[in-house]
Amino acid sequence: MGLKMSDSALILFAHGARDERWKEPFTRLKSLIEVQDPTRRVILCFLELMSPSLPEAIETLVQDGIQAIEIVPIFFGQGGHVRRDFPKLLDECRAKYPNLELSAKAAVGEDDKTFSHRKRCRMELHTLRKDLHPAHQIGIAGI
Repeated sequence: MGLKMSDSALILFAHGARDERWKEPFTRLKSLIEVQDPTRRVILCFLELMSPSLPEAIETLVQDGIQAIEIVPIFFGQGGHVRRDFPKLLDECRAKYPNLELSAKAAVGEDDKTFSHRKRCRMELHTLRKDLHPAHQIGIAGI
């Protein structure tokens, strides 16, 4: 007997780039989330330069019977894309699918957990660096 898929989904919304390799960290993040919750559908989509777009991802999920979608913008700053472009896209999708429960989280860069995790990693590397010969510290000096 297999797992029953949820009627909700998660969208990871990133900027996009011309180089396909740019999305590799986001694909790994998507995979980690899918392992943590194999019953929840997860889609990675992009603002520009890559596909699917946010409206395309939402359309796919709606066609598949998803009733609730949570969107997490994978942006580190509150620039124009997060303050202007994302809300506009979200409003357009809400207008197109009024019966869909569509919610958005704060951008990952605005989440304190992101920074506390980064601080913990930096402290661990700092401790490691103290134990290394100076010639071996070059690769981690900027962290």
